[in-house]
Amino acid sequence: MAGRATELTSPHVTDVREVAAELLDEESDEMYAWPALEITLRLSKTNRHGRTRDVVRILAQNDDTSPVTLHRMWAARLAAAEITAGPLLRRVKNGTFTTVGRPPANPTRAEG
Repeated sequence: MAGRATELTSPHVTDVREVAAELLDEESDEMYAWPALEITLRLSKTNRHGRTRDVVRILAQNDDTSPVTLHRMWAARLAAAEITAGPLLRRVKNGTFTTVGRPPANPTRAEG
């Protein structure tokens, strides 16, 4: 993805979901399901005002650094902290989710 930094850090928890991508095995001509992340980018370089929504699909790989594997681990941490809305990517300080400076009155609005 040739995106800007804000495009990678701006997704909210609800903008990323795990889906099954159907792929064709060229050797056997069979379709099979492969885990993937579907990410909705609300703002981007070519969509600065959020008039449309761009959807990016990232396929899983067979290792521990796969984006799907890492998203599953991060989503589990967010769920354990009872975070179901707001920015997907958040700061972690001393094992807890936090923000820069004074914490907001509403914890769900913690900056990414």
